[in-house]
Amino acid sequence: MAATLEISTGATEVICGESIEIRSTITNSGSAPVSIPTVSLSPVEYTLQSLTAGGPSYAASQESDVAGLRAGRPAPDLPAEVVTLSPGQSAEYRDDLALYVQRRIAPGRYRLTAKCPANGGYAEAAIPEILVAPPRIGSVSTVNCFYKHVEAAAFSHTGRNNDLWIFQEDTRTQELRTGVFYRRYQLPAGPGVTSLAVAVHTQPRLEGRWVGWLRERSFAALSGWGDALTGLVDPVSVPLDSPRLVPPGFQDADEGCLFLIAGQRGNATWIQTCRLSEMRAVLEPPVRLSDGHPPSILARGFEGGRRTAGIDLVWADERPGAAGLYGVSCAPDGRPVSPSPRRLYQRSAPMLAWNLEPYGAAAAGAVHALFGPEGDGQAVTYVRAPLDGSAAPRESRLPALPPGLKHPLQAWAISGLEPGQMRVAALAGNRIWTASASGGNWIELASAPNARDLRLLTTPYESYWGAIWTDPESGLRYAADPDFIR
Repeated sequence: MAATLEISTGATEVICGESIEIRSTITNSGSAPVSIPTVSLSPVEYTLQSLTAGGPSYAASQESDVAGLRAGRPAPDLPAEVVTLSPGQSAEYRDDLALYVQRRIAPGRYRLTAKCPANGGYAEAAIPEILVAPPRIGSVSTVNCFYKHVEAAAFSHTGRNNDLWIFQEDTRTQELRTGVFYRRYQLPAGPGVTSLAVAVHTQPRLEGRWVGWLRERSFAALSGWGDALTGLVDPVSVPLDSPRLVPPGFQDADEGCLFLIAGQRGNATWIQTCRLSEMRAVLEPPVRLSDGHPPSILARGFEGGRRTAGIDLVWADERPGAAGLYGVSCAPDGRPVSPSPRRLYQRSAPMLAWNLEPYGAAAAGAVHALFGPEGDGQAVTYVRAPLDGSAAPRESRLPALPPGLKHPLQAWAISGLEPGQMRVAALAGNRIWTASASGGNWIELASAPNARDLRLLTTPYESYWGAIWTDPESGLRYAADPDFIR
């Protein structure tokens, strides 16, 4: 064979879900031309084979990746081409094995082999060992980005040597299988990440994505685009007790971003906004939000030109046997525009889960919640409560859980995006079950041993939905609508 293939990777140890970049160079080492057939893509084919007997194997190429992205969608065939290398000439390709596989690669040790067609045969090469390690995930943030039609996520990870990293992912389409996480930034030595939030785009055609995080009272942020780190903001000190980020952040057309931080002063919760501009973080003075310390607060941005026009803040007040949802509309600096919070809904039952869409028109927002049975034999109640109080909350009963489900319910989740399909999920017996909030049967979606941080994502296009959860053995996992037609 007159062609030789060389492959290399920037890291032979990655975590599950992380990008695995491969650089391939095919060289004509003979004295006659070498022909490489391709379809306008990298012609190299890869196989990742477990070094454990009976372990998994993954085959992938850029051609198979493109075919998977185009599945079910009308598209012209890619043109066939032939790349001709003169004697001594080389062609280089850059591929991402984890991206091409379009599913999470299980933890383990693998041998990577590659082959490239040339003159009717194949040039071959190998990397003896690549380790895919289980991640140690701390804080997680996920969001559907309406304007970019993707799912965005970020998390903090502690390595085997206690090195601390921020990972970030944007899927390439609305489907969860079409993305990988990039190792964005190693944090300096110090405390762990106590809170993290990923930003949504507030305009079409924005580039990159911001992620903010807290390490105790220190806030910092980065922006990433593709596999590149595109911005980094130095830490600033937050003058609140027990601060935490309010998801999501709001990324503006001027390449800036707005994050909200909730913290405590005495027996009250305060809000502080942080605007990122020209790679600097500027903190506004804190503003009092409410009495008490609600365990969770979510934000929803209003559309408004090049910057977010306003923000709805929603939180839950949970007490034994009862729960309520409250909200207030704020200016972009976090200052409430109404004198006191609105009570959006209250019920004499435990609240199982709640959510709201991250961004939209000011008049269309609503909070979605699940409340547990008020008595024996009663069903779980789904509630949709408008944020502006313009209409009465709407209630409906969820379909009864499958009669054979005898395991205790461990967790609930509900999606919040409108006008997407509203979904609910229940974790029971290490399995995830899901149903439409408007009725229909429950379906068994996935096995999820030791799952935590269960959440649901839906899209307002093509009725796509999926569940995401953290698995201590394999990191951030997902399962999507089994009936989704691409």
